[in-house]
Amino acid sequence: MKNIASILIFVFIVISGCKDFKEYTKVPDAEIIELLKERKVNFLKIDYVDQYGIILTDSLRLLLNQGKMARHFYRDLQGEITQIRLVPLTDSNVMHEIRTRELQYNPFQDIDYVTIDCSDAKHLYKRAFKRDQDIRNGSISINGIAIDKLNRDTIFSLIDKCKWPKTKDEITALWYIIQHGESEKMAFYYPDLSRWSI
Repeated sequence: MKNIASILIFVFIVISGCKDFKEYTKVPDAEIIELLKERKVNFLKIDYVDQYGIILTDSLRLLLNQGKMARHFYRDLQGEITQIRLVPLTDSNVMHEIRTRELQYNPFQDIDYVTIDCSDAKHLYKRAFKRDQDIRNGSISINGIAIDKLNRDTIFSLIDKCKWPKTKDEITALWYIIQHGESEKMAFYYPDLSRWSI
């Protein structure tokens, strides 16, 4: 009799869990990245569960903290993002997970945006690239950290005001300057940069 009661309770839990599981819809990866960029994801209201909707075990939490799990974001019936499901990290979702991690924090908090004239964008990219390369090849011997900061401030101001660059020379300048910075900025622009072969 105890076994039958245990089986019935188990079946009830599974059926209830499946019902709740279906009340969520996955947020597309591209959309979650945009929401993270705009600081529109409230992590305090999100429950973490495994890929089947079951509350996390300590071992899964540890794997997440070690960067060995990926996150998929889900909306409830009211359209709020209230659930993150952990899935195994694979070659296909690793870059999305890196971007998700990096964008939880404001990757541009250290940028001092400068006034930009978009009609001068080509010249500004060229000048920033020249400064970057002059430091690397030893043509100038000034504070490289300050020059890298000036270049990032210029480049990110250009993108912010004038949108994504259009020529290969501008993209090349952007790539070199971003790669000499922090990984979160690379992660932020990865999809745009990956469309170009430099």
